[in-house]
Amino acid sequence: MSAAYRTLAFFYVVLSLVACNMPAGPFGATPVGTRTPLPDAEASATPSPLPPSATPSPEWEELLPGFDLRSMEMWINGIDMPVDVVVARIDPDQFVFRVHYSPMNPGEVSDWQRRLGALLVVNGGFFQTNNQPRGLIVVDGQRFGTSFDHHGGMLTVSDDTVSIRSLAQFPYKSEEHFNQAVQCSPMILYPGGFPNQFDDIAPDLSRRTAVAQDTQGRIVFIVVDEGVASLYQLRDWMVEQTDLDLFVAFNLDGGYSTGLELSVGERSLSIASRSKIPYVIAVYPR
Repeated sequence: MSAAYRTLAFFYVVLSLVACNMPAGPFGATPVGTRTPLPDAEASATPSPLPPSATPSPEWEELLPGFDLRSMEMWINGIDMPVDVVVARIDPDQFVFRVHYSPMNPGEVSDWQRRLGALLVVNGGFFQTNNQPRGLIVVDGQRFGTSFDHHGGMLTVSDDTVSIRSLAQFPYKSEEHFNQAVQCSPMILYPGGFPNQFDDIAPDLSRRTAVAQDTQGRIVFIVVDEGVASLYQLRDWMVEQTDLDLFVAFNLDGGYSTGLELSVGERSLSIASRSKIPYVIAVYPR
């Protein structure tokens, strides 16, 4: 666990403890000691019922030191067979994270992987019909799009520090500088592993992509290829997988955009996106 991430985690804890002794602001007080999430524009008081417990999954497959892959299962009510979930866990102290954006030349995730030659490429966040991002992205220090206002999550890369934050708790400020960044919505887990309780999200079933950070600071990409999972089901599954030790997580674009391409040595894995997308997140060796 990097010193930077220890500092970030400590900051989260201190801020949460302070917030418990302050009057509730426009988003309420930060939760401490319960499984109730931070109230904000995305939160409500009605939780979704938990799905059946998942079958124990195989252990991690180490592709490189600090780069692990795992195939897991998600049980969904009404479906007799478990749904496959691919989980890639990467230590940012040992690998480089970059955002790539090409509004004039979008491609499927497999196209992006061939262009970039990265170890791993995964789809990014939402985008508009003109391929402009919904939310803010930062590519090699250059900003595109407009930041979400007090909702959603943000993956940031600043020099060698990679982190995920809730924009409800830590809104983006225009004077901040990042080398790379991606925003998307909604938050799935608030810092500390507290599940968001969505109020304005339909229980649509779709393919899913999410990005998380565990308590050791590692970045975790989670992909569900089959179009049968709601955000509620993904959230509840993430809460159940205590061995993943997830600290914070938010949703990335799903549906036709969901895709993951991996090529590490002789190991390859392809979850094909079903449409062309204008930006991706890529992982490289240091």
